Amino acid sequence: MKKAHISATILLVEDEIHTADSLNKQLTDTGYTVFIANTSEDAHLLITQQNIQIILIDIQAESKFDPFFVAEDILTQKHIPIIFLLSGNDLKTIGKLQQINSYGYVLKENGIALMNLSIQ
Repeated sequence: MKKAHISATILLVEDEIHTADSLNKQLTDTGYTVFIANTSEDAHLLITQQNIQIILIDIQAESKFDPFFVAEDILTQKHIPIIFLLSGNDLKTIGKLQQINSYGYVLKENGIALMNLSIQ
């Protein structure tokens, strides 16, 4: 995969280790610096310690944290663009996303190329 023209430091909020590792590899291979948070507490810590430019939050039904609460809580601390990673086009979930400022979303099935375009 071609390296990204614009490098960014990304915080990936994902509680499934396998998914986090896979996305981390794809993003770093594309040229991004990636930090992974498996919990909302880890996300807050990394935001204070690192110069995070973009946040990717995976939304899934079995998640150990509420991705909407995490996003809203982060935005009370810093104004950082957030991209939600969705596994489908559930209208109820998309409706919840519309209530959050500074967001976008990408369907995971579309792969790294569309995710990279959204990040840039």
